[in-house]
Formats: sequence, C-alpha cells, structure tokens
Amino acid sequence: SVSAVTLFTQPAATKSVINRAVFTNTDATTPRSITVYVVRSGGAIGAATTIISAYAIQPGEAYVAPELSSLVLSAGDTIQALASAASVITTIGSGFSV
Repeated sequence: SVSAVTLFTQPAATKSVINRAVFTNTDATTPRSITVYVVRSGGAIGAATTIISAYAIQPGEAYVAPELSSLVLSAGDTIQALASAASVITTIGSGFSV
C-alpha cells in the first residue's frame, strides 16, 4: 500500500507562507497522480485536509500547484503527499517566514 509522506513541517513558534510548490513527473512514458494534504497541528489526513486529490501529471510535466500558493502554515502544521509512483515524482517549494 502507498502511504503519504511529510514534505514539510512548520517549526515551533513560527509561521510561514508558501509561495510556490512544483511537482514534476520524471517518468518518460506514464502519467502519475499526486494527492496532497495540509494537516493542521494535531490533525490527521482525511477528506477535510485534502487540497489536491489524485491529480494526474503527464510524463515530463511540471505541475505548479496553485492550491498551495499563499498558504499560511502555523507551528506544527504539515504538508503531506502521496504519489502513484513516488520514485518518479519530485517536488520543490519556496516560501518565507512571517
């Protein structure tokens, strides 16, 4: 079974704003899907925390996720994700502390 992994955890006593998050399918032939969750401190993955649901990324495509743009994270919040084939999905993000 495929499980979500934590991409980012907001450190204690801080807040951040996500500027940009990009997910890239490096597979040469097969579309791959991603599901992304924003889990507030003390919360759990579920329907209410899903912000991208099984989005298909074409081979070689980079998906700039507008769902994460300007997202404010407070202490203990996490961004978690799963991919249909994690070995071929890469991710990078940027943001700043507030």
